[in-house]
Amino acid sequence: MEKGNDCPVEKQSQLKALTVRQPWAYLIMRGLKKVENRSWKPTLQVGERFVIHAGYGNAKWPDRIPEPLRHEVPKNVAHGAALGTVRLASVHEAGVECGEECDVFGSPDYRYHWVLDDPQLFASPILMKGALRLWDFTEE
Repeated sequence: MEKGNDCPVEKQSQLKALTVRQPWAYLIMRGLKKVENRSWKPTLQVGERFVIHAGYGNAKWPDRIPEPLRHEVPKNVAHGAALGTVRLASVHEAGVECGEECDVFGSPDYRYHWVLDDPQLFASPILMKGALRLWDFTEE
């Protein structure tokens, strides 16, 4: 896998990926969005890394980005590309064990909050199709 010098990918049985719409993928990879809202629990273990893939579409609710962060998102964010990896720091049910990381992006409309940390960008985005749920990451 091609990656930047600052992107150590720990050995796991199979590196997984999650497709996320923009601008959420951009904000996750900049460490500004620390919670990913999902209706399902991840099959990953806490502490495992996985790839953030920017989907082709844009989020339907970009107005949920707080005003100061709206200016952080460039107009030409990558779509249809793997951007880098993040670590799954914890998972909890929405409204349960929510800390300050849930204040901005944790939504009560989804059952689970995946708390993410340690984003590591690839040297450049890797163009590829995404998939639903967690999927096996390969460059082929």
